[in-house]
Amino acid sequence: MDGTLHKVFVYGTLKRRCRANFMLHGHKLLGQAISAGSRYALWCNGSFPYLTVQPKGLEGHRVVGEIYQVDQETFERLDAYEGYPHHYNREKRHFRIDGKEVRAWVYLKHQDHDNPRVLGRRVQPNVFEAIVWTPPYGYMPQDADEKILLGV
Repeated sequence: MDGTLHKVFVYGTLKRRCRANFMLHGHKLLGQAISAGSRYALWCNGSFPYLTVQPKGLEGHRVVGEIYQVDQETFERLDAYEGYPHHYNREKRHFRIDGKEVRAWVYLKHQDHDNPRVLGRRVQPNVFEAIVWTPPYGYMPQDADEKILLGV
């Protein structure tokens, strides 16, 4: 196995206590992070959030999430889960953990919004965090896609 390690910023279903976090079990959580820049927008187009970079001239926000350090095999599984490169782009961006700058990969949605709605809660002025539904204990997946997402 390749010994390469990758830092990945997660902001939705992959965060702690969210439905896909099982994919990151056993990997090092470096900490809660905030985007270094404020050109982001959180959107929802169904049951999951996605992040976009706002074009120059449009208001954006900083985003709160978590940064994990993962091995190459998990990195490739995250690519598959996120639908990279067809559904999401993957870019290295700057974030801050406890005031220190960290460069990490983040999955960004292509700019083809199909009637999205803004999703998130304001945690500080100009700082948003994704709101993600986590299935309650004992929840039974409704279809094959949910079974895959929930690892059942």
